[in-house]
Amino acid sequence: MLKDELLKLAELLNGSKKQEYNEVSDVNRTDIMWTKTELIKWFESLNGGRIPDYIEVSDANHSQVCIEGEWQNALYYWSLFFDGSKWKYVETDDERGYVFALKEFNDEESAVKYAKRHLYIYYLASVADDSHEAMLRRYIKKNYNCSEIESRMLVKQIKQYKDIFEEFFNYACIEEFCKDDGEQTEACGYTAEILNRDYNMSPLDAYLFLIQLKKNPKEALEDLKNRQ
Repeated sequence: MLKDELLKLAELLNGSKKQEYNEVSDVNRTDIMWTKTELIKWFESLNGGRIPDYIEVSDANHSQVCIEGEWQNALYYWSLFFDGSKWKYVETDDERGYVFALKEFNDEESAVKYAKRHLYIYYLASVADDSHEAMLRRYIKKNYNCSEIESRMLVKQIKQYKDIFEEFFNYACIEEFCKDDGEQTEACGYTAEILNRDYNMSPLDAYLFLIQLKKNPKEALEDLKNRQ
């Protein structure tokens, strides 16, 4: 019975028209070239919330940032820069302007990916309820044209399995089929990425189906067989 309800809801979501992407939801698109320039363009489109501003720096250490050749404190800023050998993400605090986060990356793509995820979560947490459940509800409502009731029902179902919830939350942030540690949730030999790729399921449908593979593997596997 539960499976039928979930599948009906999945079909409803697939058949509904998704909302147009705006600059904020662009953080989850895969057709954008996520360079530093694109990241800053997206960041400038954010409205509301108390998050650090962007500032251009040429270097940073674990105390201060270098702006136009001068080492100084900068109150509540973030920046992404290349120091000649490494890409770096830096963030300063909102009390004295000292550096409290400094991350190094081997390439621009990795640096932008980290900054994108970090800043998006930062933004969502600053504008409303900062629980992961609330963030995921907002993501589902925006990207799958769901009502508040539908999004709450879906999150409740996904929360039944901690690993699936964690991975879908991570997907909502960076659109990659893995948990924060890079591992993928597997059920009966299937992952959400496989279901999305080989069975034409949306990411949401894929994670919902992983639940069915865990709860009712025999029926779920038969369902997959009939889809081929």
